[in-house]
Amino acid sequence: SSGINAEYGSVGDYAVPFAMLPIWSHLARYLQQSYIVAIATVVLTLLWPVLWYLWTHCLNANSNFYFAITLAFVLFQSFLLSDVLFAKMRRDYALTNGIVHKKVDGVDTVVTLN
Repeated sequence: SSGINAEYGSVGDYAVPFAMLPIWSHLARYLQQSYIVAIATVVLTLLWPVLWYLWTHCLNANSNFYFAITLAFVLFQSFLLSDVLFAKMRRDYALTNGIVHKKVDGVDTVVTLN
């Protein structure tokens, strides 16, 4: 099994969704939780090998610590997925209803999908 159903995920299980993020770069302005997900991903990525080392080599920790990191990764991956899906819905709504956006120079632009 892989991904969310695995007890102990591998790096590849978590690398695929993050590798696909550039495909959805046009949704970046509509993301709401990107900062939280980014910070959590960096922290968990740094803790993951540390807890694995403590569990397997030093025998100072048990498998529950490593499993907790896996659960946290799944939680923040779910946050990322829901944020991208909601950003897609917000963008579609904006294109359909012509929401006004401010450009950098202060000029209003109306984006509509005809």
